[in-house]
Amino acid sequence: LRSMALIALGSVMFAGAAQAQTCDWPLWQNYAKRFVQDDGRVLNSSMKPTESSSEGQSYAMFFALVGNDRAGFDKLWTWTKANMSGADIGQNLPGWLWGKKPDSTWG
Repeated sequence: LRSMALIALGSVMFAGAAQAQTCDWPLWQNYAKRFVQDDGRVLNSSMKPTESSSEGQSYAMFFALVGNDRAGFDKLWTWTKANMSGADIGQNLPGWLWGKKPDSTWG
């Protein structure tokens, strides 16, 4: 009886994993196509379109996880670490806002 329960549990877990690998979420795909640049930077729609925020990056990473988009998540995380945390996520929390400054530098 115990082995039957383990087999049933394993089957359910395997079926769930297989389904997650084939997840197709058009809302995420459309959002990513519209607001996420190829390098993983999210362009905000409610502020200046050339600015990015930690909130926008974090929501996009969450949606990429829900949509089972590992490659998209990795791009978003890589850009966030490299730009919003001063390239040292171990020492710096990501900044709230990133974009072109009045002196024409980026940050």
